[in-house]
Amino acid sequence: MKFSKYFWIIIFSISLSAFFNSCGGNDEQMNYLAVKVTGDNNWSILITNDGTLKFRNKFKHRPSEVENSRFIVQNKKGYLDIWDVNDEEKPYKSEHYTQIGRFFSSDVTFAVKEGCAISIVDKDYDEITTLPASITMTCSFSEGLAAFCDNGKWGFINDSGKTVITAQFESATVFENGIASVVLNGQWIIIDHNGQKVGTDVFQDIRRTNWSETFYSESNQQPK
Repeated sequence: MKFSKYFWIIIFSISLSAFFNSCGGNDEQMNYLAVKVTGDNNWSILITNDGTLKFRNKFKHRPSEVENSRFIVQNKKGYLDIWDVNDEEKPYKSEHYTQIGRFFSSDVTFAVKEGCAISIVDKDYDEITTLPASITMTCSFSEGLAAFCDNGKWGFINDSGKTVITAQFESATVFENGIASVVLNGQWIIIDHNGQKVGTDVFQDIRRTNWSETFYSESNQQPK
């Protein structure tokens, strides 16, 4: 079905996540957009390369951006389902997810199932490891590392869940251009990938753009 035949008015949110990139099965770079066709009550997925509409009027909640041919949508029970753009019949995975992260430039991200601790998953959303219950928060992976909070202190883990920089900071940001900003003893400092302080100065405040997602463990919560 081609959108050029129907003069649709496409209603969409102007945001970074509105325009999706993913690879199609024929190795052609496919571009996807979440749309609401005029007259429909629910969301669809538009392939902007050729105007093909998929998942017509299927989703009550707006789908996420497409990454690696897959996208996330909240289902009727409030959980997050993972869909593949090549299968319009059923979700790729539906496992009581309450949080699923974007990959950005990483090969891994975080996911949380209801009542469970935070897990690291790969691009197929297969679980690599589950983090200890004492880790209550994490931030997105960047440059191979992710900030985590363990018993109120922040450190950094790698993409296999191994601690690289011990939890010792009162606050932490993601790594960008080889450095991260952290708070130690009430003062901001800058550290490198080894956790070593960069320079000799300490700062009252550091302003950096925080694009990261934050994930929260549910291991101390009872399932619904």
